[in-house]
Amino acid sequence: MAQCQQEATDRINERRLAISRNIFSDEATQGTPEIWVEGSTLRRFFSSSDLMDELLGKTETPILKHKRLLCEHGKGLHPRVARRGKLLTETQFERYLELLQSERERLQPKQEKNRVTDELGGTVSDSAPVCDLVIHRDSHLFCEQCAGKYKQDLRSKVDKFTELNHLNNILSPSNDDSISIKGDEGMFAVSKSFIAAFRKVAWKILKPSALSSGCTTINTDVPVEGIDHFETSHFALLPEEDEVEIVVPPTNKDCLDPKVNSKIVCESTLPSDIHFSIPFS
Repeated sequence: MAQCQQEATDRINERRLAISRNIFSDEATQGTPEIWVEGSTLRRFFSSSDLMDELLGKTETPILKHKRLLCEHGKGLHPRVARRGKLLTETQFERYLELLQSERERLQPKQEKNRVTDELGGTVSDSAPVCDLVIHRDSHLFCEQCAGKYKQDLRSKVDKFTELNHLNNILSPSNDDSISIKGDEGMFAVSKSFIAAFRKVAWKILKPSALSSGCTTINTDVPVEGIDHFETSHFALLPEEDEVEIVVPPTNKDCLDPKVNSKIVCESTLPSDIHFSIPFS
């Protein structure tokens, strides 16, 4: 047990030193980053705290599985996927592969060493390549079709996020004192219970974007890193108007009042055509 622990510690220390000397050397970092690599494996390897045995110990499959990350058109990466990776210089990329291969071979029993004997008595490699697809900046990096649609999706998400966040902020209890009614200005009375329920639901929708950006609250800025996590399926256009209706399945606790003001208005005075009538979850 102690020997295994020592071997693991030695591997981590050697990896840390090799990364510093080979990948972050002045020579390796010179030039323009041209080759894209998947980000999660890179971060695990660079952390020098993760042995990655379940990944490095397999010789039958590539360590860097880039082919499966290509978009549905097979022409490149979807921008959302590309953002999760990292561009390296050619030297950095080559040395990254060398270090991965070195640790992979170190994990194999000496009698195997990723080699088998063929019928003629020679030896052939039985190990899958470290990387199954090299993605260059000028080829395969972005699929134009996916990039065009992604821009449209982002624009829609930003607009809806901004509007929902604005509503959530202006309906904050801290703003109650700043509201004044001066005559007939087309203002509407809304029950506090409805507003409280609405803000709970709004935060549930906004929360994933905030947390993915490392925030616990959202003021006015759109979280750039978290906007992909903003789910627009909660919104649907009303059939007859261009207004936005929020559509979320109901829950027992945080359910929006189908009539908005049923708790403070007589039943007979409620309009029958309220659009904001679908409960949240």
